[in-house]
Amino acid sequence: ASFISSILAEMEVDTVAFLPIRNPLEVALSLKRRDGLPMAKSLLLWLRHVLEAEHQSRDMPRHFLRHEDFRTDCRRQLNHAADETGVIWPAPSSQSDIEIEKFLNEDLHHERASIEELRNHPDITPLIRTAYEILRSMAVDGESRELRAQLDLVRTIFNESCDVLAIATAEAEHLRGELRGRILDHEAVVRAHHELSLECDVIVRDRDAFLAERNALLASRSWRWTAPLRWVRGPFVRRT
Repeated sequence: ASFISSILAEMEVDTVAFLPIRNPLEVALSLKRRDGLPMAKSLLLWLRHVLEAEHQSRDMPRHFLRHEDFRTDCRRQLNHAADETGVIWPAPSSQSDIEIEKFLNEDLHHERASIEELRNHPDITPLIRTAYEILRSMAVDGESRELRAQLDLVRTIFNESCDVLAIATAEAEHLRGELRGRILDHEAVVRAHHELSLECDVIVRDRDAFLAERNALLASRSWRWTAPLRWVRGPFVRRT
Protein backbone atom coordinates (compact mmCIF):
# COMPACT_ATOMS: atom_id res chain seq x y z
CA ALA A 1 0.00 0.00 0.00
CA SER A 2 2.80 2.43 0.82
CA PHE A 3 4.46 1.69 -2.54
CA ILE A 4 1.25 2.44 -4.45
CA SER A 5 0.67 5.55 -2.35
CA SER A 6 4.14 6.85 -3.20
CA ILE A 7 3.49 6.37 -6.92
CA LEU A 8 0.12 8.15 -6.68
CA ALA A 9 1.79 10.98 -4.76
CA GLU A 10 4.35 11.43 -7.56
CA MET A 11 1.43 11.59 -9.99
CA GLU A 12 -0.21 14.21 -7.73
CA VAL A 13 -3.22 11.95 -7.24
CA ASP A 14 -4.97 12.29 -3.90
CA THR A 15 -5.88 8.98 -2.33
CA VAL A 16 -8.95 8.17 -0.27
CA ALA A 17 -9.51 4.91 1.60
CA PHE A 18 -12.83 3.13 2.09
CA LEU A 19 -12.42 0.34 4.61
CA PRO A 20 -15.26 -2.21 4.55
CA ILE A 21 -15.69 -4.03 7.85
CA ARG A 22 -17.38 -7.42 7.69
CA ASN A 23 -17.86 -10.13 10.27
CA PRO A 24 -14.67 -12.26 9.95
CA LEU A 25 -16.69 -15.44 10.43
CA GLU A 26 -18.75 -14.59 7.35
CA VAL A 27 -15.55 -13.89 5.41
CA ALA A 28 -14.02 -17.22 6.45
CA LEU A 29 -17.20 -19.13 5.60
CA SER A 30 -17.35 -17.42 2.20
CA LEU A 31 -13.72 -18.28 1.38
CA LYS A 32 -14.26 -21.85 2.50
CA ARG A 33 -17.31 -22.22 0.26
CA ARG A 34 -15.81 -20.46 -2.77
CA ASP A 35 -12.13 -21.46 -2.62
CA GLY A 36 -12.04 -24.35 -0.16
CA LEU A 37 -9.72 -22.51 2.23
CA PRO A 38 -9.46 -23.78 5.81
CA MET A 39 -11.22 -21.63 8.41
CA ALA A 40 -8.04 -20.90 10.36
CA LYS A 41 -6.17 -19.69 7.26
CA SER A 42 -9.08 -17.49 6.14
CA LEU A 43 -9.35 -15.88 9.57
CA LEU A 44 -5.62 -15.12 9.66
CA LEU A 45 -5.83 -13.62 6.16
CA TRP A 46 -8.74 -11.43 7.29
CA LEU A 47 -6.81 -10.22 10.33
CA ARG A 48 -3.67 -9.43 8.34
CA HIS A 49 -5.54 -7.53 5.63
CA VAL A 50 -7.68 -5.39 7.94
CA LEU A 51 -4.78 -4.51 10.24
CA GLU A 52 -2.53 -3.51 7.33
CA ALA A 53 -5.31 -1.57 5.60
CA GLU A 54 -6.07 0.40 8.76
CA HIS A 55 -2.41 1.08 9.53
CA GLN A 56 -1.41 2.10 5.98
CA SER A 57 -4.39 4.42 5.49
CA ARG A 58 -3.94 6.60 8.58
CA ASP A 59 -2.38 9.46 6.64
CA MET A 60 -5.22 9.78 4.11
CA PRO A 61 -8.91 10.66 4.24
CA ARG A 62 -10.78 7.47 4.99
CA HIS A 63 -14.11 6.03 5.94
CA PHE A 64 -14.98 2.82 7.77
CA LEU A 65 -17.96 1.10 6.24
CA ARG A 66 -19.86 -1.71 7.88
CA HIS A 67 -20.77 -4.43 5.40
CA GLU A 68 -24.35 -4.81 6.63
CA ASP A 69 -24.99 -1.04 6.51
CA PHE A 70 -23.73 -0.70 2.96
CA ARG A 71 -25.79 -3.64 1.80
CA THR A 72 -29.04 -2.33 3.30
CA ASP A 73 -28.63 1.43 2.71
CA CYS A 74 -26.02 1.99 0.04
CA ARG A 75 -26.95 5.57 -0.92
CA ARG A 76 -26.88 6.87 2.65
CA GLN A 77 -23.53 5.20 3.35
CA LEU A 78 -21.97 6.62 0.19
CA ASN A 79 -23.18 10.11 1.07
CA HIS A 80 -21.75 9.74 4.56
CA ALA A 81 -18.44 8.55 3.11
CA ALA A 82 -18.35 11.55 0.78
CA ASP A 83 -18.96 13.95 3.69
CA GLU A 84 -16.07 12.47 5.67
CA THR A 85 -13.53 12.19 2.87
CA GLY A 86 -14.44 15.10 0.59
CA VAL A 87 -15.17 12.85 -2.37
CA ILE A 88 -17.66 14.27 -4.87
CA TRP A 89 -19.75 11.54 -6.43
CA PRO A 90 -21.27 11.94 -9.88
CA ALA A 91 -24.83 13.21 -9.79
CA PRO A 92 -27.07 10.21 -9.04
CA SER A 93 -29.91 9.26 -11.30
CA SER A 94 -32.99 7.17 -10.78
CA GLN A 95 -31.63 4.62 -13.22
CA SER A 96 -28.33 4.28 -11.38
CA ASP A 97 -30.18 3.83 -8.09
CA ILE A 98 -32.26 1.07 -9.65
CA GLU A 99 -29.17 -0.68 -10.99
CA ILE A 100 -27.40 -0.43 -7.63
CA GLU A 101 -30.40 -1.82 -5.76
CA LYS A 102 -30.70 -4.60 -8.30
CA PHE A 103 -27.03 -5.49 -7.78
CA LEU A 104 -27.02 -5.22 -3.98
CA ASN A 105 -29.73 -7.77 -3.33
CA GLU A 106 -30.01 -10.43 -0.67
CA ASP A 107 -28.72 -13.10 -3.05
CA LEU A 108 -25.22 -11.65 -2.71
CA HIS A 109 -25.21 -12.26 1.03
CA HIS A 110 -24.47 -16.00 0.94
CA GLU A 111 -22.85 -16.42 4.34
CA ARG A 112 -24.43 -14.97 7.48
CA ALA A 113 -23.11 -14.93 11.03
CA SER A 114 -24.26 -12.97 14.04
CA ILE A 115 -22.07 -11.25 16.62
CA GLU A 116 -23.06 -13.94 19.11
CA GLU A 117 -21.94 -16.68 16.71
CA LEU A 118 -18.66 -14.85 16.23
CA ARG A 119 -18.06 -14.67 19.97
CA ASN A 120 -18.85 -18.34 20.55
CA HIS A 121 -17.19 -19.90 17.50
CA PRO A 122 -14.22 -22.11 18.51
CA ASP A 123 -12.04 -20.93 15.60
CA ILE A 124 -12.33 -17.23 16.50
CA THR A 125 -9.34 -16.28 18.63
CA PRO A 126 -9.44 -13.38 21.14
CA LEU A 127 -7.14 -11.37 18.84
CA ILE A 128 -9.53 -11.65 15.89
CA ARG A 129 -12.53 -10.89 18.08
CA THR A 130 -10.83 -7.82 19.59
CA ALA A 131 -9.74 -6.45 16.21
CA TYR A 132 -13.26 -6.77 14.81
CA GLU A 133 -14.84 -5.07 17.83
CA ILE A 134 -12.41 -2.14 17.56
CA LEU A 135 -13.01 -1.73 13.83
CA ARG A 136 -16.77 -1.88 14.35
CA SER A 137 -16.47 0.86 16.97
CA MET A 138 -14.52 2.97 14.48
CA ALA A 139 -17.24 2.43 11.87
CA VAL A 140 -20.11 3.25 14.23
CA ASP A 141 -18.70 5.93 16.55
CA GLY A 142 -15.73 7.22 14.59
CA GLU A 143 -12.05 6.63 15.12
CA SER A 144 -9.97 7.97 17.98
CA ARG A 145 -6.41 7.95 19.21
CA GLU A 146 -7.36 5.39 21.86
CA LEU A 147 -8.87 3.00 19.32
CA ARG A 148 -5.85 3.35 17.04
CA ALA A 149 -3.57 2.58 20.00
CA GLN A 150 -5.59 -0.54 20.73
CA LEU A 151 -5.23 -1.66 17.12
CA ASP A 152 -1.50 -0.98 17.29
CA LEU A 153 -1.30 -3.34 20.25
CA VAL A 154 -3.27 -6.00 18.38
CA ARG A 155 -1.01 -5.59 15.35
CA THR A 156 2.14 -5.88 17.49
CA ILE A 157 0.90 -9.05 19.18
CA PHE A 158 -0.12 -10.52 15.85
CA ASN A 159 3.24 -9.71 14.24
CA GLU A 160 5.12 -11.30 17.15
CA SER A 161 2.89 -14.37 16.96
CA CYS A 162 3.58 -14.60 13.23
CA ASP A 163 7.34 -14.46 13.88
CA VAL A 164 7.07 -17.32 16.37
CA LEU A 165 4.83 -19.23 13.98
CA ALA A 166 7.31 -18.69 11.15
CA ILE A 167 10.12 -20.22 13.24
CA ALA A 168 7.95 -23.17 14.22
CA THR A 169 6.83 -23.61 10.62
CA ALA A 170 10.44 -23.56 9.38
CA GLU A 171 11.40 -26.22 11.93
CA ALA A 172 8.39 -28.31 10.98
CA GLU A 173 9.31 -28.01 7.28
CA HIS A 174 12.85 -29.12 8.12
CA LEU A 175 11.54 -32.15 9.99
CA ARG A 176 9.14 -32.93 7.15
CA GLY A 177 12.05 -32.71 4.71
CA GLU A 178 14.07 -35.18 6.76
CA LEU A 179 11.07 -37.47 7.03
CA ARG A 180 10.49 -37.30 3.27
CA GLY A 181 14.16 -38.16 2.73
CA ARG A 182 13.92 -41.18 5.01
CA ILE A 183 10.72 -42.29 3.32
CA LEU A 184 12.42 -42.04 -0.08
CA ASP A 185 15.39 -44.05 1.24
CA HIS A 186 13.02 -46.68 2.61
CA GLU A 187 11.16 -46.84 -0.68
CA ALA A 188 14.48 -47.26 -2.51
CA VAL A 189 15.41 -50.15 -0.21
CA VAL A 190 11.99 -51.74 -0.78
CA ARG A 191 12.39 -51.40 -4.56
CA ALA A 192 15.89 -52.89 -4.42
CA HIS A 193 14.61 -55.79 -2.30
CA HIS A 194 11.79 -56.37 -4.76
CA GLU A 195 14.18 -56.33 -7.72
CA LEU A 196 16.53 -58.72 -5.89
CA SER A 197 13.60 -61.05 -5.17
CA LEU A 198 12.71 -61.06 -8.86
CA GLU A 199 16.31 -61.88 -9.77
CA CYS A 200 16.32 -64.70 -7.20
CA ASP A 201 13.10 -66.07 -8.71
CA VAL A 202 14.73 -66.11 -12.14
CA ILE A 203 17.81 -67.87 -10.75
CA VAL A 204 15.65 -70.48 -9.00
CA ARG A 205 13.68 -71.12 -12.19
CA ASP A 206 16.91 -71.47 -14.17
CA ARG A 207 18.30 -73.85 -11.55
CA ASP A 208 15.15 -75.99 -11.56
CA ALA A 209 15.19 -76.11 -15.36
CA PHE A 210 18.86 -77.12 -15.33
CA LEU A 211 18.23 -79.86 -12.76
CA ALA A 212 15.28 -81.15 -14.76
CA GLU A 213 17.43 -81.32 -17.91
CA ARG A 214 20.24 -83.04 -16.02
CA ASN A 215 17.90 -85.63 -14.52
CA ALA A 216 16.38 -86.28 -17.92
CA LEU A 217 19.84 -86.70 -19.42
CA LEU A 218 20.93 -89.08 -16.68
CA ALA A 219 17.77 -91.15 -17.07
CA SER A 220 18.36 -91.40 -20.83
CA ARG A 221 21.96 -92.58 -20.39
CA SER A 222 20.96 -95.20 -17.80
CA TRP A 223 18.41 -96.74 -20.22
CA ARG A 224 20.95 -97.00 -23.03
CA TRP A 225 23.53 -98.83 -20.90
CA THR A 226 21.29 -101.19 -18.94
CA ALA A 227 19.14 -102.49 -21.82
CA PRO A 228 21.96 -104.38 -23.66
CA LEU A 229 23.21 -105.90 -20.43
CA ARG A 230 19.85 -107.43 -19.76
CA TRP A 231 19.80 -108.86 -23.32
CA VAL A 232 23.28 -110.33 -23.05
CA ARG A 233 22.82 -111.67 -19.56
CA GLY A 234 19.59 -113.48 -20.39
CA PRO A 235 21.05 -116.44 -22.35
CA PHE A 236 23.57 -117.28 -19.63
CA VAL A 237 20.80 -117.50 -17.14
CA ARG A 238 18.75 -119.81 -19.41
CA ARG A 239 21.68 -122.17 -20.08
CA THR A 240 22.30 -122.53 -16.41
